[in-house]
Amino acid sequence: MTVEYERPPVIDDRQRDLYDEIVAGQHTDGHAGRIAFAVSTDDLDAGRGDLFVALGLAKYLARLGWGVRLWPMSQWGERLDGVDAVISMLESFVPGLVPAHAARIAWVRNWTETWLEQPFLREFDAVWSSSSASAEVLAAAYGRAVDVVPIAADAELFSPTEGRRGLSVVSSVNHWGTPRRIHSVLGDLGARVDVTLFGEQGDGAAVSHVAHAGRISYFGLPDVYRRSLVVLDDVIDQAAVYGNQNSRLFESISAGALPVTNTRAGLDELGLGAVPTYSGAEDLVEVVERFGHDRDAFTARTDELSAVVRERHTFEVRAAETEPLIRAAIGRAQDRAEPSYLLAALSEERASKIFTSTISDLRQVEIDRRDRRINDLERAVEAAERRIERLNSVLFDASQELEAQRNRKINRVERTVRDSASTALALPRRVRGALSRWSG
Repeated sequence: MTVEYERPPVIDDRQRDLYDEIVAGQHTDGHAGRIAFAVSTDDLDAGRGDLFVALGLAKYLARLGWGVRLWPMSQWGERLDGVDAVISMLESFVPGLVPAHAARIAWVRNWTETWLEQPFLREFDAVWSSSSASAEVLAAAYGRAVDVVPIAADAELFSPTEGRRGLSVVSSVNHWGTPRRIHSVLGDLGARVDVTLFGEQGDGAAVSHVAHAGRISYFGLPDVYRRSLVVLDDVIDQAAVYGNQNSRLFESISAGALPVTNTRAGLDELGLGAVPTYSGAEDLVEVVERFGHDRDAFTARTDELSAVVRERHTFEVRAAETEPLIRAAIGRAQDRAEPSYLLAALSEERASKIFTSTISDLRQVEIDRRDRRINDLERAVEAAERRIERLNSVLFDASQELEAQRNRKINRVERTVRDSASTALALPRRVRGALSRWSG
């Protein structure tokens, strides 16, 4: 079921406006240089993690004097001019159409194995990874050192606030069609504590005993986290093996909630070893009950984690850390020859496949949408027919009762008339009898 709350999540329009400005190309120029981020989309309502990580870093690089812009997947088949560096957020991006002397930087946040399979990995001037374990295996394939650059939180957007935490447990894990481990424990957890699930939940993703709140704007998440005691995270297997933690970890801590995640991998090197972890519903119930009953312990733990995030894992911090890495990559790119014809052709071919796949996906989405609409209408018709049957039954029962009441009323009237007639007929006899007794 989808539920509504007495106070729906508040959207931070001021912060959204800042992100909108970058999407609209209002910050493309800067005295330090110009950077483009290769992302899946520039649609803020699509809910794509790579986009918001890119925009988080871009926002604070712009404050350091860099011009920033997006290069969405729909434009990867076009040559990009007027930039000094391109930061790829996705393993599907081929850097063949990047300007000749612009730095190519790959930021591996997850899917390490897929990145390793790309034949063009060495074409990048720098490779970053969000964990040391991932950086180590990437360096072997890349042939050079890989810098560890974890993702972070926008502390201005995900700011904490004082107030009642009316939501016990929430999760904003999206279900994009691939089953997530968290869905196997949510039902058991929801049977024992209040659980609210936000985000995209595809067909078949409904979980019993859990309130499904539906999709939520990224800019409404801070308000949800501020109102929550515990935020559940679910690191996909491909990321967990290398300790590539999610944005949700940093963002929930930044907003003052306590995250509980499904892997310890990568937490210690982030300084976040105090984050609770779970392997099943029992672990989750224990954490929720412990910190729900002991708010002093909750405050102490969240204060400890928040201090680490503020010091080490905000995008303001990350921008300061990556700026020299970007400059170094730009320096290496100056000596690079023109991109090879094969790499450019591969970029164009990849872009064409993405376009074809996107069109196919859009068609399938439209077909699925129409199928769902037909199913919804069929269910609505069936429900209407059942209501009509119930109403007909009620109408029949009511007509029967009305007929019975009419008959009872008629019978009462007839009895009254008969009784009145009998009384009237008997009255003369009683009068004559009384007169006879009086006269005698």
